[in-house]
Amino acid sequence: MNEFILQKNSIQEIPAFLVTRVSGFSESAEYKELRDYELDIPGVVCGVFAKYLCKMHERRLEGHTDESVNSAISSAHEAIEVLASSPESTSRELVTDEIYENLDCKENVLEQIRSHLKPESRALYQRWND
Repeated sequence: MNEFILQKNSIQEIPAFLVTRVSGFSESAEYKELRDYELDIPGVVCGVFAKYLCKMHERRLEGHTDESVNSAISSAHEAIEVLASSPESTSRELVTDEIYENLDCKENVLEQIRSHLKPESRALYQRWND
């Protein structure tokens, strides 16, 4: 997963990155609700991705520990880490402005999400949350 490095001006690649790297995202109800023209808008896709992430963590807290949930959570956090580690500031801004801002979930779910953040995404979350 960490071999993917966003290059300069690659913000438009983020929707495809999330769809191909996050297990189950492209088949999710959240993603399928997007209109065709929204599928290529990085901010829109990141916002929907945040909702998917909340749903997967909520499912885990409800006791769903099947491989699909575990894989979705693991790959989602890997993807966030890649975006948070990007040298491109617009990628990091998408993480804070479109993913972290859209984590609209119960406190116990949000705590579960925060506990799974990796080093760069955790540091970015802390800077954003201060």
